[in-house]
Amino acid sequence: MLALPKTSDDFTSEWLNAALRTNNHLGPYSVLRCAASDIDIPGQTAEIARLCLTFDDPQCPLPRQMIAKYTSRNPLVTELINNFGQYWRETSFYQEFSDVGLPIPICYYARHDPASQEMVILMSDLAPAMSPAWASTPEHVETAIAHLPVFHGKWWNSPYLLTKDWLIQADNTAFYTAAAGAGAAAAPAIRAVFGHKADASIEGLTLFSEKIEQVMGYIKSRDYTLVHGDYHGKQMFFASLQGGAFAVIDWQFSFVAQGAWDLVRILTLGQSTADRHRNQETLITGYCQGLADLGVVLDRAALDDDMRVGIMISQMIMAIALADTDIALIEKECNDLGVNYQDVLLLRGEAFVQESGAVDFLRRL
Repeated sequence: MLALPKTSDDFTSEWLNAALRTNNHLGPYSVLRCAASDIDIPGQTAEIARLCLTFDDPQCPLPRQMIAKYTSRNPLVTELINNFGQYWRETSFYQEFSDVGLPIPICYYARHDPASQEMVILMSDLAPAMSPAWASTPEHVETAIAHLPVFHGKWWNSPYLLTKDWLIQADNTAFYTAAAGAGAAAAPAIRAVFGHKADASIEGLTLFSEKIEQVMGYIKSRDYTLVHGDYHGKQMFFASLQGGAFAVIDWQFSFVAQGAWDLVRILTLGQSTADRHRNQETLITGYCQGLADLGVVLDRAALDDDMRVGIMISQMIMAIALADTDIALIEKECNDLGVNYQDVLLLRGEAFVQESGAVDFLRRL
């Protein structure tokens, strides 16, 4: 069995030749040399390296640059990752799905070792496209939402999704209970940073955990699709002045759930609350129309309810990150991008929790 790389130095020509031949990507060609360089991305859940490849023949169709994603060397990160099976889920995604209805990187090799919980993914380098990270703009949000109808429509109520155990299914009691419990347990960490500015989110996360059976019952009762689960600018690349195109990465939290979860996450997290107030109805209407054009007709009241659940999922993800991450790193990353870390981390979502009546909806379940 091919050993899984632990450092960027492990991406040797010998290793790459063996990996790329696994699915016959190399054909008759060989990798002669590989120059690997680490990419330090704040808040990443895995190590990232850029691989510059030299082949034995210029006719080789493979790209001269690839991105390698492999096991984090931070034990706090791997503990969180292993608790929710994120490496297993993402490698399974790339092994089994290529045409998902959203632009994604080309995957050349993906493997997860359940015994060691280590993993590696070799994928296309999306450069010169650029990721805005936490500093996405309303224009980025518009582009991201415009791509959702084709993605969600492709998988709408697809029984095929229900056969994939690596997707987070609506009846995965262990996952939802653990995630909801972790979100509720983050209340002291939220209070320490935000005081009373995030009270609605804290109350909603507590209710979500207390009423997890009712919440799961609601999720199971609704139309479903494939959901990215963490759909925001840090997981996206957009065309730059040098070129490139829109693409979505980081498929570690893919759900079988309501498409509204992706919609509300990028709508709230991807822009300021003031910008959302200006464009929210236009973007939601466009999403509904895009699905209608594909034969999927949404009831707006039901969509609003799905968004109420979706915003609590979004806040749960952020709360768990807040409790398990060095806040100073998030603050520095956001400061460097010119955005307020408290706004990004929780307050944009908090505004939607309050405006949408998400807490009252949870009480009624």
